[in-house]
Amino acid sequence: MLLWTIQPEAAYEEIVRNGVYRTDESLALSNDFYELKLPYDWMVKKMISRIGEPPSGVSYPIWAWHTWEGKRKRRDLRKKGYANKGTRLIQMEIEVPDQEVFLTDFDLWVAILNGFNLNIESEEGFENDWYCLQAAENSEHYADYKKDIIESWDKCIEPAVHNEMYMPDVKSIQATFWEIRSEYVKRTQPFVCR
Repeated sequence: MLLWTIQPEAAYEEIVRNGVYRTDESLALSNDFYELKLPYDWMVKKMISRIGEPPSGVSYPIWAWHTWEGKRKRRDLRKKGYANKGTRLIQMEIEVPDQEVFLTDFDLWVAILNGFNLNIESEEGFENDWYCLQAAENSEHYADYKKDIIESWDKCIEPAVHNEMYMPDVKSIQATFWEIRSEYVKRTQPFVCR
């Protein structure tokens, strides 16, 4: 499966040096990660059920793009927002075996990162649901409510899911997998963030 991933230059250097790159858990577990741990652990659990266990020592996946804004294309590196201005990164075009790739809807993943219930199909509903979850945190129904929200996240797995908030012609599909092997790399494009 043809994919595009944006990584630090050090990731590509590791591929050249060792033949493989895997996510550095110390970077994944930054100070901001605590709030994201539940969705990331959910993603890992789903990946294991669909594509198998990660290699020894790997806890979190590598991310790439399968589709960007409804098209099978790489990201436009002239845009801002990949990292802090002046950061040196590298976009890699990679070919990963299909059975090693887990695809999810990017917009719905962002909703998951915000703790939303994907059974709700409007922005107002998302906002109301989130406030209800926060308010319910100390209630007797919190565990059930949280379980319902987490179960709704499976809608992210089917990239063809239609939701009034996300138009299919501009849908972006992300890919996660456990490692980038040297034989997967087809093309590289270094760039400096704007």
